[in-house]
Amino acid sequence: MIIAFLIATLAGIALFLIAEGVGRWWLRTHSRYAVWPPSMRQEIRLARDVFPELEPRVRFEINTDGERGQEVPRDTSGLFRVLATGGSAVECFALDQPTSWPAGVERLLNSRESLQALDARAVHVGNIAHSGVGAAELDLIFERVLPQYERLDLILIMVGASDVYHWIEEGAPPGRPAAVVPEPLLFAAYPKQTFGWKPGALALAEIARRLRRRWLRPLEVKERKTLLVNNLFLLGRQEAEQIHQSLPLGDVLAESVAQDGRERRRAAGKVEPLLDYVLIPQAFQRPGRPVSTEAGTDPNLRGRVRREKQNGTGEQDLPDEMLARNLSQRAIS
Repeated sequence: MIIAFLIATLAGIALFLIAEGVGRWWLRTHSRYAVWPPSMRQEIRLARDVFPELEPRVRFEINTDGERGQEVPRDTSGLFRVLATGGSAVECFALDQPTSWPAGVERLLNSRESLQALDARAVHVGNIAHSGVGAAELDLIFERVLPQYERLDLILIMVGASDVYHWIEEGAPPGRPAAVVPEPLLFAAYPKQTFGWKPGALALAEIARRLRRRWLRPLEVKERKTLLVNNLFLLGRQEAEQIHQSLPLGDVLAESVAQDGRERRRAAGKVEPLLDYVLIPQAFQRPGRPVSTEAGTDPNLRGRVRREKQNGTGEQDLPDEMLARNLSQRAIS
């Protein structure tokens, strides 16, 4: 009996090791790069006492291609496909899915007039933006993600603020831009993913998570997210070892962002030579001041910051609705 038990135990261990090894091989050879876990569904319930003007319920749903947005139709004939990407201003993490400006662009471009102008049957807008993504990180994302698309018709890019954030986070060094965020922190799924021997770090566990998301589409609910973010911000400032009162000129940072933009255009051209792109200016300006675009981009992208009064509380930016309208006009022009 003891010998039979030992043989069965050893056989079980061997089968587990074989299955884990096959699982790791399969994930590394068949995984696609994805900024967000494909088929993920989250519902974020915001703290109304922190940001009462935001929607209390935020849906964050990722399609099987790893984009925040609806599933891509199986029949792609006549489909005009748009990819939106950048940092938090594109991610729209605290906005409900239909409220985010990429979703607004999709609705506007699916109007009868827009479809006629685009000569398209339908328009799909997928959003792969993520908070903290700067120009250099976006270059790496494009290098990994764009070859996975059979076709894209338009890319919407809004990037730049995170470069400043990371640069300041590293002490605003005058002679260099911030270091690039490592690949494992940029992608939720990628072929080079590392595994361990703890239960949650096994390849078999990762396969189980992916199958569960793909087949069951479970809804993950997160409570009072903004209150946590607010408390972490206050705690971080209280424990800061240094608080800078001034910053050096960001010439090196600006040149780095411009160079990354040139690399981004080359990466897009390798995937689809006729692919159009729109670089959305991301800047802090006074009302009515012109917003400059990156050197070398289309001069027609120059615009103005518009501000309107809401509820008598003073001037507030209304970016999402206006941006969606402006970009939809840009796409069909």
